[in-house]
Amino acid sequence: MPTPADRKTIVIGIDFGTTFSGWCSELNLNSDTEKTPTTLLYGNLQEKACWGYGIPASSADKCLKWFKLLLIDEEDLPTELRKSSQIATARRLLRQCNRDVVEVISSYLRHLWNHSIDCITRSTGKGLLRLCRFHVVVTIPAIWPEYSKARMRRAAEDAGILKSRPAGETVLSFVSEPEAAALATMYDLQCRPDIENGDHFVVCDAGGGTVDLISYEIVSTDPMVVREAVKGDGRLCGGVFLDEAFAQLLREKLGHNAWDAMTKNEAQRVLHNDWEHGIKRQFYGQDKDWIVVLPYNCSSVSGSKGLWRKPILTLDFSDLDPLFYEIAKQIEDLVHEQVQQVQQKYSQTPRFYSHTDPNRGAPFVVVPLFEDSRSSISVQSSQ
Repeated sequence: MPTPADRKTIVIGIDFGTTFSGWCSELNLNSDTEKTPTTLLYGNLQEKACWGYGIPASSADKCLKWFKLLLIDEEDLPTELRKSSQIATARRLLRQCNRDVVEVISSYLRHLWNHSIDCITRSTGKGLLRLCRFHVVVTIPAIWPEYSKARMRRAAEDAGILKSRPAGETVLSFVSEPEAAALATMYDLQCRPDIENGDHFVVCDAGGGTVDLISYEIVSTDPMVVREAVKGDGRLCGGVFLDEAFAQLLREKLGHNAWDAMTKNEAQRVLHNDWEHGIKRQFYGQDKDWIVVLPYNCSSVSGSKGLWRKPILTLDFSDLDPLFYEIAKQIEDLVHEQVQQVQQKYSQTPRFYSHTDPNRGAPFVVVPLFEDSRSSISVQSSQ
């Protein structure tokens, strides 16, 4: 039974992601089921900044994005990430608006926070909200250094999340992204009739920037109680790196003249329509042709392999497989390392593997895991 103090506390979760962010409330009323892009566009004044889906399509090339990755000092980033176009673009846009990363994150969090409070207020009414304290839980990547928490706390404070309220002090805590994913997995597992005390499960949280894994042991099934089995791990191999690889493929196929002939809006439309909502979500190793519709100003360019007279580019398995394989291989290595650590420590193989939102809807990055683990490990997807 919840105590009176518990009943007067509203727990609000904030999932601040590299590419998409969202929030949820324990009240389960009007929580966001769909996330919004982690993007921000400043006007003349910070108060007039647009965010997420509120940014006009005509300004998409000017908005700040991928700024979450800048919260880590450059020397702590892997070499390949320091050279990535995402980091270069994020730093360039940050310089252009003359703001530091904590200020930008706090501005974005302010918009997300105000949106969540508006939704909760509509669900509960202002009276109940005034009586309740807030406990805010923010997700952070498991592989982030400790100083990143201090910077996130400062951003949350600047966003007004911890401002004084009549009901009492707001509590802010952090949870690693795989731990948050494990909570969702627990709800799924407790409904299964085949779980037993002593079973182990591996959770993979594949986001836009990082892929984090952690393994747990089921201590009790009624009530559901788990404990960490082996230390979590992660890498910077999320969905944005798959996006970058596809953009680079287009540059190579079209040639720099055709690619440069496209406006930024035209390039964004190609990546959004044919990649993000097409190939990326539908490719899982099929030996077939994939069509990318190009702007008409590309139709006059000739000599590029796969480019027809019409403004269409044809891609096949040999073009796409290397892109997905590189990301899939890194995730597969992480999973196998976790499984091996559980086997070494407990002399048994995890019975369940759960992945959450793998690379924003790219099924091919988990196909090898399905095929490799199907005989001994049950694979499931958690939201």
